[in-house]
This record gives sequence, structure tokens and C-alpha cells, in this order.
Amino acid sequence: MNITPLEAKRRQKKAEEILNIPVLKNIWKDENGELTGNVIDYVDMPKELINKSRRGK
Repeated sequence: MNITPLEAKRRQKKAEEILNIPVLKNIWKDENGELTGNVIDYVDMPKELINKSRRGK
């Protein structure tokens, strides 16, 4: 039986609640019609915040 420390469980739970969103520069549509761009950075954003903004639409 494998025992996981509480701190590791806490970190894992927090990581599951956060999304790593890419910040794009020079966005365009490629030949397939999908949005493409140059990734310049990544931002951590809580999943809850993204889910709330989707519910409003």
C-alpha cells in the first residue's frame, strides 16, 4: 500500500483546479480555419473563473 503525504495531496488538488492558459500574439486563422498564433507566455487561471464566464453566455 502506497501512502501519500497530505501536502502532496493538497498540491495535486490545487493543480487540478488551475489551468495553464497560453497568451498568444499575432492571432490568425490557418488553412483549416483554426485560430493560430505565437505563444508569448502562459498564465495560470482558476477553472472556476473560466466556468463562471461560460455560464454567463
